Amino acid sequence: MGSQRRSEKSFEELLAAMIEPDGSAVEEIRRTLADGEGDDHSRGLAFSRLASYYALHGHYDEAFTCLTSSRVLLERVGDVHRLRRWVIISALVRKHRFEYDELLHDIETMLALQGQDGLDECGAVLHLEKAECLARRGRYFDALRSIEDARPYLKSSYDYSIPARLEWQRAVILESLGEIEAAWSALESALSIARHLHDPHVEWTIRQARVANRDLANDSTKLREELREARIVADLLPSNADAWKQNLRVSELKAELRSGAPVRRIIEELMVIVDYFEGHQSHPLSYVPKSVLADILYGQGRYDEALRWAKAAAESVDIYGDLRPVLEVYELLGKCYVATGDDVGAYEALVRRSEVAERGLSPESSVYVETLDAIAEVRKVEMDRRSRMAELSSSMSTVQSIRSALADVENLLTEARRQGSSIDLADRILVRLKSVVPDDAPTDWSRFAREFERAHPGFRQTLARRAPQLSERETLAALLLRAGLGTKDIARVLDVSDRTVELYRSTIRRGLGLEAGKSLIAELIAIDAEISGLSNNSRTN
Repeated sequence: MGSQRRSEKSFEELLAAMIEPDGSAVEEIRRTLADGEGDDHSRGLAFSRLASYYALHGHYDEAFTCLTSSRVLLERVGDVHRLRRWVIISALVRKHRFEYDELLHDIETMLALQGQDGLDECGAVLHLEKAECLARRGRYFDALRSIEDARPYLKSSYDYSIPARLEWQRAVILESLGEIEAAWSALESALSIARHLHDPHVEWTIRQARVANRDLANDSTKLREELREARIVADLLPSNADAWKQNLRVSELKAELRSGAPVRRIIEELMVIVDYFEGHQSHPLSYVPKSVLADILYGQGRYDEALRWAKAAAESVDIYGDLRPVLEVYELLGKCYVATGDDVGAYEALVRRSEVAERGLSPESSVYVETLDAIAEVRKVEMDRRSRMAELSSSMSTVQSIRSALADVENLLTEARRQGSSIDLADRILVRLKSVVPDDAPTDWSRFAREFERAHPGFRQTLARRAPQLSERETLAALLLRAGLGTKDIARVLDVSDRTVELYRSTIRRGLGLEAGKSLIAELIAIDAEISGLSNNSRTN
């Protein structure tokens, strides 16, 4: 009996030791658990504390294994209070594994049991975690209600960081609903609470949110102030917060770029940050520097490079639970596909964006309605554009057939001159022409010009403004290139040699001021993108 009491006392001492930062007792407690020491309740508590230690140190697989064992034991003894705390510990792990639906189910199960023991601070934390899960699934109004449901529990809470975290989460949700200034007010309240805590981790979380908020508001002055304050707090954080410091540096680089910093330096430093995240593939922020790189390169007209980074960002963000960056990254990916002439890729990116939005956003959210409107507009524009291009292709096919028929006629006439003309031969010529050329076939470029203008409104005028020295034939060659025709097809349509078309291409490049190595097709596509952007801005303004 004495031996058993000594063993249990040793077990309790080991549990207490595990709470220490160095975790010196972790291996010993694992061996003790493996030997089967302790009753179910003690062992359930031990596994729970092991899980907490592993989660805080980033060992999520080990933490999940311990959580599984802990839950079985705590449910067996019916300790509801410890199970509520188990869910809070599991939130660290499940969020890392992007298991928001599973976490939400666990939280709601525990909240249903909460009334049995009255109010305690676990209730506030559970509602806070529930709000985050709901927000990550686009259920923003439900998330706001969960935050309000947490407030009664604060009266019995001794953790003064919880009110600050509630205000921070409320701000994040308000931003998702487009309420940028209301979110800023919530962040002001959160920061006021956090300053009294003297906890750099809490203040850092709020500072990051304030940086993002001022970025959304296009408030350059406030953004610079927030970046300075965030950097001061970041320097107080331990080394295991390096990923978040890297994310702050991305925000600083974006601000520097807006202030006129050399693009080349910004790109080089972003590449260094990307390399850092290569060793942290599953980190939820690994997509950020890639998407910023893609956006900068897109603005530089380096569309192939922009597409490569947009793809990389999409691959990283796809596993992230927050819907907003998914929508933003796929929109950027679609733009890059359009700029490189890959209509199929662009369409697939926009479809993916639509699927995410339709699956995740709550029908009661104004964001949901706006997103569906945007999706409907994108799909309508895509269908109209494809229809116009189909008509244009049909028209160009007719023109090419006419050219081919005329070549046949020329050969027949040449043969006729050599052998002497005959009525039979003339009849053959007429039959040949009627079989190839319909009654409404175009005899000039007017129909092509009309159809091209419908498919690419404003393109010809913009081209003329940027390259006024182009001749009529060179301009037609540029339009045909933009319509997707290759050198041989253009040569056939214009009735010139391949070499002449290549000369046209060189003249168009010079007219547009393209440097060696830059794609002419990409530049012609960019003219369309530029026109589309101006049109969108005019509608907005």
